[in-house]
Amino acid sequence: MRAILRSTLLAAAASLLLASAATAAQPDIVKFQINFSETFSDCGFDAVHTTIGFVTVHDFFDQTGTLKVEIANFSFTETFANPENGASVRTQDVGPNILTVSKDGSFTVATIGLITNVVVPGQGKVAGESGRIVASFDADGNFIGVVFVAGPDDDFLAAICEVLA
Repeated sequence: MRAILRSTLLAAAASLLLASAATAAQPDIVKFQINFSETFSDCGFDAVHTTIGFVTVHDFFDQTGTLKVEIANFSFTETFANPENGASVRTQDVGPNILTVSKDGSFTVATIGLITNVVVPGQGKVAGESGRIVASFDADGNFIGVVFVAGPDDDFLAAICEVLA
């Protein structure tokens, strides 16, 4: 689960950081589409994870024009698929990400809201995460770790793997 969350957070964080340009402490607001796919093998077989949606980014700068806080409101549909057998499952992710930059350039990303909700037709909800997850990154954008979790935190990777098998 953390590998998928990490890749989603990394992609979102990288997109968010690239979306802003400091302009004399004025907040920037940018809206853009997200559409990316990646292959992962955490289930013991290759599966494809696709994320489609949008992000509206609000960047706030200090008096010198340095990014301090970024609030990104997002709405994603994530699809997990097994190309070998055609099985797939979708989940909606909605809520804000709040990126806070430290003086040394490291940053945290707090993902808040409905993070994932895996519902299988005929079975109902099989896993979900909601609430708040805070991940930390170094100044180069490298993932350090998850530093805080609040709210339901089911093992959604196991649920996804079971559905895709």
